[in-house]
Amino acid sequence: MALDLHEQSDAEQTAKWFLEYVQAAIGVSHATVELIHRGGRSLTATGEIGLQFASTLSISLRTSTSTLGTLTLYDESPNRFTEQDASTAQLYADHAAIALARIRTESTLWEAIEARKVIGQAQGILMERFELTGDQAFAVLRRYSQDSNVKLRDLARKLISTRNLGENV
Repeated sequence: MALDLHEQSDAEQTAKWFLEYVQAAIGVSHATVELIHRGGRSLTATGEIGLQFASTLSISLRTSTSTLGTLTLYDESPNRFTEQDASTAQLYADHAAIALARIRTESTLWEAIEARKVIGQAQGILMERFELTGDQAFAVLRRYSQDSNVKLRDLARKLISTRNLGENV
């Protein structure tokens, strides 16, 4: 399981694979993973989750530095889950959390690389148009970003697509 999860590059697909593994290991018919994102939460489930469950087991998906979400197992039988089930679920959850944290880190790095590339292109436009140095062009972008309360990368994208920073240029 750890190898399969490590090879995934998409958080949703990783959650689906994880649910299949943990569901088979513990022998439950329903399970969910709720992931916490910057923009909110997402839920991945093994099927329809009805209200007829008599037992649930929730396990944190966590690393040493953050909590990424929650695994919840459901069963129709009362008192279904044992300490062994909880230990097994936590072991699987720890592997999944490591894989999900890696995916998030890679995604963040790629976003930073893309943002830097876009900002560099915008700097180049300003350097050519106004005969500025790289530092001066960056200062212009930063000032417009702060004055208009727009993220620097979004301002750079606008400049690249419109060749204009807005009404003030």
